[in-house]
Amino acid sequence: MNQTVTADPDLPPEVAELWGRLHADAQKRYDDLAPATPRWVIGAALTAAALFMLVCGWGVNRVYFQPREATRQAQATEQAVALATAAQQTLDAGLSAQARTATAQASAIAATAQALDAQAQATATAQAATATAQAQALNAQARATATAQAATATAQAEALRCQDTRLYQLAVSEPVLRPSPGSVRVIGDEFSPTVYAMWRITNTGECAWHWEQIGLRTESDLKTKMTLGSRPGQFWVRRVEGEERSPVSSGQTIEVLVYFSAAAAGQVEGKWVLAVNDLQPLVEQPYLQLGVKGWIISVTPSPSPSPTPTETPTSDLRCRTVCDTCTRTVTDPATGETKTETYACNCREVCN
Repeated sequence: MNQTVTADPDLPPEVAELWGRLHADAQKRYDDLAPATPRWVIGAALTAAALFMLVCGWGVNRVYFQPREATRQAQATEQAVALATAAQQTLDAGLSAQARTATAQASAIAATAQALDAQAQATATAQAATATAQAQALNAQARATATAQAATATAQAEALRCQDTRLYQLAVSEPVLRPSPGSVRVIGDEFSPTVYAMWRITNTGECAWHWEQIGLRTESDLKTKMTLGSRPGQFWVRRVEGEERSPVSSGQTIEVLVYFSAAAAGQVEGKWVLAVNDLQPLVEQPYLQLGVKGWIISVTPSPSPSPTPTETPTSDLRCRTVCDTCTRTVTDPATGETKTETYACNCREVCN
């Protein structure tokens, strides 16, 4: 029996060592019996030894190795389960953190989107409001421009139409004299009364009279414009109705005042012609006429009293007019200025 039997390399060291001892003992027995024992006996012994070794190996494996392997496998399984559980927990924790991060990021993105949407809506609203305001302003400007152009065209057409003097008509009232006729003026008195005649003139034509273009001329000199003012030889215009210095429309009335010198107002006769809108004087229309006598009576001041002569009066009779001096307050109709003036009053005839 010179053959070598090798133990299974996967056996544990203890089993391999036992296997080696059994094999060495069997080999020794074979060598001792070989010369004297028949070959069949030796074969039977070897077979029995082999069977014994198998049974021993099976027993050792059954009793020793299988429980340890089961324990090792159970530990490995437990460790695997623990590792799997830990891995799953780690995975779950990572997934949860990732989920929370993703949720936070999604919320942030949604908030940003909402803010951008609100900003876009606000910008669009502001732009729409600006565009609307600009459109309204442009429309208003266009309407104002169109209105102004229409008004200008209308005014130009009206001005062209009103170049025809036949469209101008007027009605003139009787004059009102201030002061009243018969007023007395003391010659040499520093206070002289304001003397004027006033007519009311109503526009009965189709065209308005521009305030700055209302003028007056004497019948004897239609080419010369009278000066506007409140001095003798001047005239003044004032409104009866409507806004001051606005055009005198058809149906409206103005007052025209002509001023005179108190010294020359004893007897006054004259005619004046109205001129409007820089046209020729309206000679076809009623004139402003005045004819008055004894309007202002000029008298000499009373002499200082003289001593009564002791001579016997002669038969010659001498008479003179003696007046007292009175004062009064008057208002200039043109300027509205109030002033005090003196005049002769209580005039009487004194004879000696």
